[in-house]
This record gives sequence, structure tokens and C-alpha cells, in this order.
Amino acid sequence: MAFPENLPDWPFANIPTSHWAGVAAATVIVYSLSRSIYNLYFHPISRYPGPKLAAISNVWYAYNWLTGRWPWKIEEVLRNYGDVVRIAPNELVFLTPEAARDIYLSHEKNLESFVKTDFEDLGEGDGGISFEIDPIKHREVARRLAPAFSIKNFKAKHATLDGYIDLFVDKMREVGGGERGVEMRRWADWLSMDISADMTYNRQMGQMKEMKNSIFLDAAINVNLFGTINQIMKKFPLLSPLMYLFIPPSVWLTMPRVMKINSQEVETRIQRRGRTEHLDYFEQIVPADQPAPSPTDKKHITHLEQIAGQLLVAGWEPVSNQFYSSIFFLLKEPKVYATLVDEVICEISYFAAARSPRYFTEPLEFHPQRWLPPDHPQYDPRFKGDDLKAFMPFNQGPRACPGSAIAWAETRLYLAKVLWTFNLEAVRGQKISFDKDFSFYSMWNKPQFWVRFLPNFQALQNTFQAPCDDLNWKSLQFALVQKSLEHLKTSSNSVMFLLAGWASILATKQDFLSKSLQTHNKLSSN
Repeated sequence: MAFPENLPDWPFANIPTSHWAGVAAATVIVYSLSRSIYNLYFHPISRYPGPKLAAISNVWYAYNWLTGRWPWKIEEVLRNYGDVVRIAPNELVFLTPEAARDIYLSHEKNLESFVKTDFEDLGEGDGGISFEIDPIKHREVARRLAPAFSIKNFKAKHATLDGYIDLFVDKMREVGGGERGVEMRRWADWLSMDISADMTYNRQMGQMKEMKNSIFLDAAINVNLFGTINQIMKKFPLLSPLMYLFIPPSVWLTMPRVMKINSQEVETRIQRRGRTEHLDYFEQIVPADQPAPSPTDKKHITHLEQIAGQLLVAGWEPVSNQFYSSIFFLLKEPKVYATLVDEVICEISYFAAARSPRYFTEPLEFHPQRWLPPDHPQYDPRFKGDDLKAFMPFNQGPRACPGSAIAWAETRLYLAKVLWTFNLEAVRGQKISFDKDFSFYSMWNKPQFWVRFLPNFQALQNTFQAPCDDLNWKSLQFALVQKSLEHLKTSSNSVMFLLAGWASILATKQDFLSKSLQTHNKLSSN
């Protein structure tokens, strides 16, 4: 195909390049002015107050994020402009708790919530739980993790938590008393990340023991600014490649190693299913009673690695802030500090509380019916005002007796067996007063107390409806167990087992009981 040789000149061919630059600049200016006018006066949220620069451009947003003073700046504009403020061309910030509830809690069942921000959008990669923007996927991961944070599971982890706090206290005894003291930011980070790693997937960081940062902590601290840059660059897409310049070279070198270690820890945790030292959060993700994730399922393994890293950070940074700020603000306010110390370092007399008329009617008298429920036939309404919570024989809180259930079971078993078998009599001539004759040092000092244990033959006769000397001993074993179980329906399985053992032992006591029965019959005939 031939082209004509004498084409007409392009109309703008003779315009100098410098003029084109001016045209381009003018176009940009006109566009910017037009967009600014639109944002200020015609945008759907133009009626909301706020800084003018924030309304027309993301520059105000970016600058205040980069200063590190974003929370304080938002506080300032809310104070100056009201409860709803425009902080970017397409963004509002709200102050009131009611707004927070409406925005984050209001939804219809089984309807997907819309994504409210791209703040934690990492793109096409797996979002784990913290960065998962799909509400349905996030809800599923959160549902699987929820039992890990239940009261029951927390109690199972409490010993681990105690161990780390105790180690921190020991370290402060060792290094915290010097003239320079200790740097709290560092120690708060060490303590919280040591706890978080162990709680997440049974990893021992050992930062407090070694008194130095782990590679995880160094990496997490050094990418702090990058997280802000990443957020800002979403407002300026053309500049987004520049954000990687803000990652320190040390992080570029260590990040692959951090990711590799995290992957190895996840793999190790999967292999240790059912054999961990204590329950951790990963128990809900890779339970021991289900098949292990396949190593070839790279997508699922990546998902687990994301969750592990996010749980580690989530259990570290907010808690570290809490450890640090609690000490910081307490020492800023000496009166508050002194008040809290007085409340922590105190004594509570459970003995006095249990015997105080403020909490119990006739507290110095023995009225066990006070413990009965109101619908019990032997309940005495005189004791309806008793504050039964004031009776704490096993203490409460972290130092509560862990064997209280066993102690109650032992007491029930003791009373059931003794009262079933014997008639009790205090030997005459003893005048013992609890308030005068008992004493307490490190343990209770009890006075001598003589008691007669008389065989309860009448109870045996009533139970078996037969003369005692004609009892069949095999029937005696069975009947004793049966009768005891009727009186101990609320007892634990261990108590039942002991009762069965006791009944078996009775078979070896046939001679003793036979002689006792003969003696009883002789005494009765006299």
C-alpha cells in the first residue's frame, strides 16, 4: 500500500517544545484547580468540616502520618472541628463511641460486611487473620481461633504466664536496682515477645534470659516506619515503588532469615501436635485429633505461617505497650502510684471475715444450714442475709489452693464413712473453746480432743433389714457401696472408686465385726 507523498503538515508541528511544556503545566494546574473546587464544594462529603488542605489533597494526610504525631493531630482536629472531621478527600474520622458501634458492630446476619479501609490490605497474598480483608474468610479464621482465648484455655496457659512474669521479677532483682536502673522499653519488649512466642506456638525466645533482642524483635522494630510508608503510598500510587527505599538495609538482609525461621517453627509445631509442653494458640489451628497439614499444600502452609507471624506480633506489641505505659504513667503520678501500691501490698483476714457479723448471722455458732439453698426443706431463713462469698477457706486468685476440689472430696468421703459406721461421743470432762484453746502460727495448733467411735449397729440393721449376726458378707459389700453411692451422688469419680475399695476391704474385717456384734448382743441382753 503506497502512502501519498504530499501529506498536509500537522497543525501543531511547528509549536516549540517549550510551549508544550507550558501547555502540560497549564493542564495540570487546571485539573488540580478543578479537582480542588470539586472536593471543596461538590464532593459527597464536602459538607463536613476539616482542614482545607485535607479536603483537596492527600498531602495533609501523608505529612501528619510521617511526623509520627498522627494520633495527636487527629485529637486536635476533632477538638477544633467537632465530632466528625474530614481528614482526606475521601475520608472522615469520628469521635463518639456511638459512631464506633454503628460503624464496626452494625451488620445483618449472614450478610457480608463491606471493607471499610485498605489500611491492612496486603494485595493478593494470604492475609492470615489480621490482614484478611475478605470478611467471610476472616470470620472463619477467627471462629477457629476463638477457643484459644477462652477462659478455660487461659487457665491452662496461666502457669506459663506466671513463669515468665516470675523470671522478669527475678531479673529485676538482679539488674534493676543499680543507679542507672533498667531501660523499660527494651525489657517490656523482651517480656511480652517471650510470652507471645511461647503462647503462639511453644517457641522459647529466651530474650530475657540472654538479655538481648531476638532476630524477630529486631526485624519487627525496624519495619515500623515501613508500615506507615506503605499506607501513605496507597494514596500516591505513582510513587509506590519508592516505599522500598525506606526499609533499612539490615532488614533487607535479615527478613529472609526471619521468614525462614518462622516457617521452620510452624513446621516443628505441626510435627509436635499433641506433644507440646502446654496449650498454645496453634492448638486450635492444627489440633492433634485431626490429620496434619500436608507439606505439599503450600497454600495452606503459607496461611499457617501468616497466622503464626501475626499472632506473635499481636501478642507482643500491644502487650509491650501496656507493660511499658503502666509503669510510665504510674511514675508520672506519685499519688496514683502510692494508692496502687497500698492496694497491692495488703493483707486480708479471711478468718475475721468468716466470723464477722457484717457477713454472717450468728457467725460464732455452728449452723451448717446457712449453706443450704433457699428451697431446701431444712433451710433457715435467718441466714438469708449471709454473704457466703466472704467464706474463702482455700484463698482465691492466682494463689488459690489448686487442690480445693480434692480437699472437698476427701472431707465428704471422711464424713460419709465415719458417720455411716459410727456413733460419735465426746469423752466427758473436756471443755474446749475454739476462741480460747486453738492457736495459729505458720499452721493451726489444735488442742487434744478425745472422741469415742461406737459401732453404729442400728444403722446396719436398718439398712439390711436382718439381724446383724446373720449378715451375708458378700451382700454387705454390695449394700455398703450401694448405700454410700446414694449419699454421695455429687461426689467425683475418684470418690466413688475409693468407696468401692473401702467396701472390698470390709471383707477382710469379718472377724473383727463378728466379735463386735457378739459383744453388742451381750451388752444388749444385760
